[in-house]
Amino acid sequence: AQPGFNPEVRAKASRIEAGLRLQKGDSASAKKIFDEAKRIAPTANARVLEARLIQDSQGVEAALAFLNQPTTDDERVSRWNLLLELGRPKEITDEFAALQTKEIPAGDFSSVLALAQLAQFDVASADQTIKAALQKKPRHVSSRYVSAVVDYFHGISTSFHAWRHLIWPVPPPWNLVKRDDASRARRNRAAQIFEELATTVLKANADNLRIWQLACVALNSNDAGKPSELARQYLDENPANLPMLVWASVFNLEYDRAKSI
Repeated sequence: AQPGFNPEVRAKASRIEAGLRLQKGDSASAKKIFDEAKRIAPTANARVLEARLIQDSQGVEAALAFLNQPTTDDERVSRWNLLLELGRPKEITDEFAALQTKEIPAGDFSSVLALAQLAQFDVASADQTIKAALQKKPRHVSSRYVSAVVDYFHGISTSFHAWRHLIWPVPPPWNLVKRDDASRARRNRAAQIFEELATTVLKANADNLRIWQLACVALNSNDAGKPSELARQYLDENPANLPMLVWASVFNLEYDRAKSI
């Protein structure tokens, strides 16, 4: 940051830089820059970034303890994401109920709440939460992603043992896949959203989105043609993508096996 700017601006610029460096894996310099920002503007609320630094150095539980008493929606969203990572979605919905808010804030707040509801098999509430959020912010990336995940799980029986595996979809047995018109339409919509989002994010995130896309296409296809085409295309770009290989193997899709091995 330029020394001619006032302290608040300089500190904010430093926090942004620290966040970017942390995202790139440069933890040491991120911590150094953050400490300097804190020295310049000690009263600024930077608890979300500080929690990320704590998570990086001490783990998820330590970051969660740091955000034990969130005072802003951003802090609460960060805390809830940590709870999701730890597999504790009920604490999220319990904390939301305790807020007694009449209107759910759109954006990241609604997205993480919807995922927590979905992880507890409450598809109807997750659907309602994310649809209301999209009405307010229709282009919000996280909300679009969660809406597509909800669309996908709408067509999977809650009896599926891997229902709560929300990082990437585990292939379900056919007897637990809903094939009614509504479920098929929602999978088609989800596949389109995943495909669109994959073109706007970093490659690592794009690979994850393409797994969801392949899952939707594979469950809707009457033959292996279209899913095989996707599998070949995406595995050609990343032959060691394990989730993609799982779907390709379970559905006996055609791809360059030698290259992946």
